[in-house]
Amino acid sequence: EELSAKFCICADAQAYGSLELSFDIRQVHSQILLSYLDGSNTFASSMRILINSQQASPTYFTEMPLGQFHHEVLDISDYAGELLEICFESRCVSDSDFGGLGDRVYLDNILLSGAVATHNRPKEVFSFSISPNPNDGNFSIRYENHQGGRLSLMLYDAQGRVCKEGVFQKAAGNGHIALETQALAKGIYFLTLNVGSKMINKKVVVF
Repeated sequence: EELSAKFCICADAQAYGSLELSFDIRQVHSQILLSYLDGSNTFASSMRILINSQQASPTYFTEMPLGQFHHEVLDISDYAGELLEICFESRCVSDSDFGGLGDRVYLDNILLSGAVATHNRPKEVFSFSISPNPNDGNFSIRYENHQGGRLSLMLYDAQGRVCKEGVFQKAAGNGHIALETQALAKGIYFLTLNVGSKMINKKVVVF
């Protein structure tokens, strides 16, 4: 049996110019049940975030039966200045033949934060923007990286499939990365950049 669960919160973000949603997530699935179905991890405790009924995150999966908590940060500045309904929606599988054994998604430390416009605000260790966005599959990533080191990126489609990935060694400072993805179909994608312990997701629209 496929089960859907949705947990929603409301937030007033009308006074904010930029927004981040951060949370800790743990996803667990049953190897026995997965094997009984077809062995496909597309059944395995998937979770996505909807904002005002629009998908605003990649679809999160776990490849390990006993996944551990990890921290996610999602840039949702596109929704700054609005009244928000933020929903965490999961798709899990359970079966009475296994005594209700099935998938589970755990969430903790959910935080919605907005940037404060002040000259004394400390600089972020890492930040980036996408230009142009929307685009035709060609776009640039402009970043500020104040610590340098290994920078990894992944581009996902709305179903959580990896469309492009890369690893770069970058010195501290500002820079840009040009991506050419003309083969992508029109739609919504999600770009994840990871520097050290900092991970940020942003939405990319291809028209």
